[in-house]
Amino acid sequence: MGRHTVGGFNRAVRLSLGVVLASTALVLLNPRQPSSGAGALDETGQVVKYLPLALAWVAYGAVHSAMISETVTGFLKRCLGDAFRFYRLFFNVVAAVLLVPLVAYSLSLRRGLVVRWDGPWLVVRYALVALGVLLFVTGGRHYSLGQFIGISQLRGTPTGGLATGGGIDSSGVLGVIRHPWYAGLTLLFWARDLDAAGFVVSSVLTVYILVGTLLEERKLVHEFGDAYRSYQRRVSMFVPIKWLRSRIAS
Repeated sequence: MGRHTVGGFNRAVRLSLGVVLASTALVLLNPRQPSSGAGALDETGQVVKYLPLALAWVAYGAVHSAMISETVTGFLKRCLGDAFRFYRLFFNVVAAVLLVPLVAYSLSLRRGLVVRWDGPWLVVRYALVALGVLLFVTGGRHYSLGQFIGISQLRGTPTGGLATGGGIDSSGVLGVIRHPWYAGLTLLFWARDLDAAGFVVSSVLTVYILVGTLLEERKLVHEFGDAYRSYQRRVSMFVPIKWLRSRIAS
């Protein structure tokens, strides 16, 4: 299983690098002029400006995924023994600390907008924001915040998944889609006005969420076996297609 995880991780990095190049190219080829009157986005020098930003976010995602991969966590479990219960909290602290300079760097590159929600599109924007928040709230009712942060592990609580009780929960919104938090976060990435830096970052993070979810599902299948495979067959990942079909059929 470890070799499959490493292989999936390598494919995730390659795919993310492809998205870096594609998203950067889209930004640079966008014919719209920035609303602030700043320089045009198709200048050759913009490649030098935004490509490092995209690569920095890919590197962050790679480190984030590597730290929580089965290969790394399995190795640390064997080495640390009982002290491994501190790792989830350590992981979140490192992720937060590394995120601060990355966000500051992204904000330093802010310029004119390349994507603007205005006119009748504002209705769509507010609907996406509302849906994203709803997914967060309803999903939060089924997840253990203490386990997500790492506090529950310090108390010796079993760590079999983030759902309350450590098992597979298919009630409520988790019976509609399997990953409401990831879906909500992706909606919020795009339901906002975007400058060039924001467009690149949202593109990279969207693909990172998709690839990271696929890798996470491998771990869940490894952990729960046929029970999770059955859950996958019944419930869609992000878009509630299977839920809608069942409602129409009934």
